[in-house]
Amino acid sequence: LGTMHFVLPWLHAIVVLMLIPNGTVAKVLAKRYLCVYGSCQLQSPPASPSTTLSHAECLLSCEHGNLWPLPIKAEFGTSLARVHYDRIECLSGNDDLLKAACSHFHQSLKYLLPPVHYDDPSAASGAIITFDISDVEIRLASIDNDEGYHLGVSEFDAMENHVHVAVAAGTIFGAMHALETLSQLFAYDEDASALVMLREFTIVDKPRFKYRGVMLDVSRNFISPLKIKETIRAMGYNKLNVLHLHLTDTASFPMEISSQPEMTDFGAYSNDKVYDPSTIAELHEYATSFGVMILPEIDAPAHVAAGWSWGAQAGLGDLVVCADPEGNHAHQSKGTEPPSGQLNIVNDNAYTVLGRVYDSVISSLGRAGYFHIGGDEVAVGSDEISPACYNSSSLGKPIVDYIQSHGLNRSSADTFYSLWESFCARATELIRLSYSKIAVKARKIHTWGGSGGSPKMYNLLSRPEFPAVLPPETFTIQVWDRSVNLSAKALLQQGYEVVLSNNDYVYLDCGSSGWTHPGGCWCQPYHEWYHIYGYIRDVQGAWELSSEELRRVVGSETLAWSETIDDTNLA
Repeated sequence: LGTMHFVLPWLHAIVVLMLIPNGTVAKVLAKRYLCVYGSCQLQSPPASPSTTLSHAECLLSCEHGNLWPLPIKAEFGTSLARVHYDRIECLSGNDDLLKAACSHFHQSLKYLLPPVHYDDPSAASGAIITFDISDVEIRLASIDNDEGYHLGVSEFDAMENHVHVAVAAGTIFGAMHALETLSQLFAYDEDASALVMLREFTIVDKPRFKYRGVMLDVSRNFISPLKIKETIRAMGYNKLNVLHLHLTDTASFPMEISSQPEMTDFGAYSNDKVYDPSTIAELHEYATSFGVMILPEIDAPAHVAAGWSWGAQAGLGDLVVCADPEGNHAHQSKGTEPPSGQLNIVNDNAYTVLGRVYDSVISSLGRAGYFHIGGDEVAVGSDEISPACYNSSSLGKPIVDYIQSHGLNRSSADTFYSLWESFCARATELIRLSYSKIAVKARKIHTWGGSGGSPKMYNLLSRPEFPAVLPPETFTIQVWDRSVNLSAKALLQQGYEVVLSNNDYVYLDCGSSGWTHPGGCWCQPYHEWYHIYGYIRDVQGAWELSSEELRRVVGSETLAWSETIDDTNLA
C-alpha cells in the first residue's frame, strides 16, 4: 500500500503528459493589468511587462490597494521591492505584547506564500520594522486606548538592500493596527514567484469610533475556544476591538465559577463544554495580543435558568422562577423562547450568588472596567396574558407571594417596574463591589435597550424614572430594536452613550430559518454586507444626528446569536 501511494501520483503525471501534444506541459499565459480609474483592468495579450503590471502588483498599488479598512490618509507609489520572508525583521525588543504582534504579522505574511516555495535570499530585499511608541505602560486592551498610528518607509538602503519601515503610535495597540496595515502592503507575485511589497508609502490612521464590536452568544450553543480564537484573529485583521461574549442564558451556563461550582455543575451542557479559568485566561491573553477587549455579559434578570436550579435543595430557596430547563412546555406562557426562566429578584440569596458570579467574571475578563449586565426582555404578563412570568400565579409564585405579603398592587405595572428597578440598583452595587475587590475603576456598565413595552414584555427605557435608575454617567445603552423606532436618537438626546446594534442592520441570524416553528426567523430579511456597511451612514442621515449626538455614538456591534449556529458556522 505504501508503494502504491508513492507510485500513483507519478502514474497520474505520466498520463497527463501523454494527453498533451508532443509531450509538452501546457502553460497559462501570464495575465497583465493596468490601473484604470481605481480598478485593475486586464490587458489583451500580448502585453508588455515593461508597461503593465502583474495581478499582485496592480492590486497593491492601484488607488488604495489592498488596504482594509481604509485609513484616514494613505499615499504610496507604484514601485515594488522583492523581499524574502526570512529577511523581514520586526524589532520588538523585550516587549512581550509587541513580540506577539510581530509574530502575528509574520504569520500573516506566511499565509501569502504557496505551500511549496523557493526564493533565493540573495536575490531579494529585506525589511526592517522599527517602533516609536509613546506609552508602553498601557497593557490592557480597552476602548479608551489611543489606537492611532503613523506608518511609512523611512528609507531604502540600497547598500544593505533593506526597506526600512517606521511605525509611530501612542500605544502598543496602535502599533498592532499598524502591523495589520503593513501586512496588506505585501503580496505574493505568482509571475515573479516572490513576495513583494510597496517601497514607498505613508499611512496615517485612527479609528472613527472607539467601540467596534462583535458579539458571540456562547450560551445557547457552546462555541469552542478554538473558534473564539479564530473570531478574535478575524477581528484583528479588520481592526475591530471589542469581543462581547454573551456568556449565560437560559440554555446553559458554560463559564466555571470557582467560588460557586454549582453554576456549571448544573448549567453546562457537558464536561467538555465548560470555560475553565485557564481557558478564560488564555482567551483574554490571546485577545489582548490583537488589541481586542473582551466585554463579558451575565444576562439578568431575564434569560436566567441553566445553572441556577440548585438553590432549593441547598436551602437557598428558588433562585429562578418560570424555569423550563428542557424546553418541553409551551414557552409562550413563560418567556420569549424555550428554555425559559428569570431570576427570582425577591430572593436575597439570588443576589449573594450573583455577586460571586460577578466577582469571578470581572476579575478574569472585566479588568478594563467594562461589564454588560444584560437587562432585556423581562416577561411579566399575567394569568390571562402570555408570555407570563413574574405576574403568573403558578410560574412566578415567589414574586406574587412577595407582592401580596408586602401589600403591593399586583395589577399595577408600577409594582413590577419597581421590583426590576430594585434589581438594577442592587446589581449595580454588586458590580461596583466586584471592581473594588480588584482595585479597578468601573468605567461603564452596558445594558440592552430598545423601544416597545407591553403588559407581556416590560421595557425599562419607557419609564420616566429610567435616567435615575440607570444614569448616563454609569450606563451605556446597547440599542437592539429596529432603527426606524428612533430609540437610539432619544437616548442620545438624554445624554447616553450608545452602542448601535439595531437588528434590521447587524443581526447575523436575520433571514435564517425558524427554530421553534416553521416560517423563518422572526428577524427578516437576511442582511447582505452592502446593507451592513451602510449602517452608520444610513442612520446618521435618517435620524438627523447633531455633531454632539454623533459624538455619543461610541460605535457599533454585529451580533451572532446562537440558537441556530455553532462551531460549524464560524469555520
